[in-house]
Amino acid sequence: MDLEEKIARLYVSHVPKIGPKTFQEILKFYPSIVKIFEQDKRFLIEQFGQTLGKSLYSLRYEYDTKKLEINLEKYAINFTVFGDSDYPDSLESLSDPPICLYYKGNLSSIDFSRSLAIVGTRKITEYGRSITRKITEGLVNKGFVIVSGMAYGVDSIAHQVALSRGGKTIAVLASSAHLPTPVGNTKLYTNILSGDGAIISENYISDKITPGSFPRRNRIIAGCTLGTIVVEAGIKSGACITANIAFSEGRHVFAIPGNVGKTQSEGTNKLIKDSKAKLIESVDDILVEFDYILESVPTSDKNKWEGCSKKEQEILQVLGRESYTMEGFSRVLELSTSDLGAILSMLEIRGLIAKGKDARFRLIL
Repeated sequence: MDLEEKIARLYVSHVPKIGPKTFQEILKFYPSIVKIFEQDKRFLIEQFGQTLGKSLYSLRYEYDTKKLEINLEKYAINFTVFGDSDYPDSLESLSDPPICLYYKGNLSSIDFSRSLAIVGTRKITEYGRSITRKITEGLVNKGFVIVSGMAYGVDSIAHQVALSRGGKTIAVLASSAHLPTPVGNTKLYTNILSGDGAIISENYISDKITPGSFPRRNRIIAGCTLGTIVVEAGIKSGACITANIAFSEGRHVFAIPGNVGKTQSEGTNKLIKDSKAKLIESVDDILVEFDYILESVPTSDKNKWEGCSKKEQEILQVLGRESYTMEGFSRVLELSTSDLGAILSMLEIRGLIAKGKDARFRLIL
């Protein structure tokens, strides 16, 4: 996707009447947002109604590429948009994926097909602290990326342990990506970036935190990962909101059982009781659900690529960064699914790629 289209999508994300779901409907009729800006006012009102049509028309006067680049550069923030090659493939399958993501760090180096969220209470107990450490260590040792919200308590420990074990971790913030939130975790924020991780947010530089910012943040945590692990959480906690979103989106949900009557255990126990989460006692209870990933480890060994066509090598190169569904490949490589089918089948026969239970293709050793 070229920069002009990326910026057009970014601007559309700031139109009050355009949320993620409305944006998806617009894309069905206009795959190129730039083309919308070329339409006259009357046409846009006929297509989208008075309020939305006028908002889209007015964007052409606010559409200042240079100003945007200067603002983002000032805070060393990058951005990706729905449909872009850097946009997490796992997040695109969310029912309401963010139109735009702002980030710091190296997003392209993150393998979201091997990411899991660890969330929980800020008022963590010693029991929760110990369990969080053990679970995080076990997952990092198996090559999983740890995603959380950088809050105090469970989130912070998950990030810290991942870094101490040499793993990658991602913090999803309710504030803009350039603002460490909470401020007390500024050092952790810095360490995540220096550890080749990433800081992600749906909020632009000037966006303010509102009560709704946190549930929106939680859906990104749930949406960009294979599953969510809840260590300790109250019933109405953000961690349980994240778990419920993951459950509704068909992702794995895991919960550590806790003492009956303890506030920190009410949420996890209810998730288990309602059959929304798998009860786990050790990291092995999680890993058993991801055998297909552990058996299919991404590799950058290109010696096996000899004899592959240019198009086949292009597909293998893409898989070196992330796994993709057939539809994901079709979008990124701009090929029809029918053309891709034969190529992918041949690469599977050669033992270069494998299709997992989640319908995603990955490189194999």
